[in-house]
Amino acid sequence: MPYLKNEETVEVVDKATGEMMTHTVSKTYRTKATPDQFYMTFINAVDFTLRLTRTELLLLSRMNQCSEMNTNKVIMHKDRRDTIAKDLGVGYQAISNALRSLRDKDILERVNSNLFSISPHYYWKGKLSERENAINKLNIEFEIVNKEDIDEFTKELNK
Repeated sequence: MPYLKNEETVEVVDKATGEMMTHTVSKTYRTKATPDQFYMTFINAVDFTLRLTRTELLLLSRMNQCSEMNTNKVIMHKDRRDTIAKDLGVGYQAISNALRSLRDKDILERVNSNLFSISPHYYWKGKLSERENAINKLNIEFEIVNKEDIDEFTKELNK
């Protein structure tokens, strides 16, 4: 759990000897954050930020702030895009380009025209158990059309 530590040095007079004594007083304050007060960046994935432009990184940060708890979904309607563009000091087209680039880099997935999902591999806002569920869903989605496809796939693996 995060904590704040405050140390203070005080001088007191020993009543028995009249000697000046120095004591350090330390206070520790524990802080508690609820899941809606922060989001997580996973350190093993931080190097992905080196591949991002300034606009992409700032946009992704803003999207994380706006993302829905335990889903990482973000509605990016025109008004939100305009506001973010103004706040970042860029044009509307720069936001559209950054969204496209983040999709190309597999950091964002476009769910529909205004709804995006941020990859839980990089950022997560919510419970860790829900992040694990989201990652598992990403990793196990597949479709088997017929038995012949399975047999052909198995043959390819065994070559």
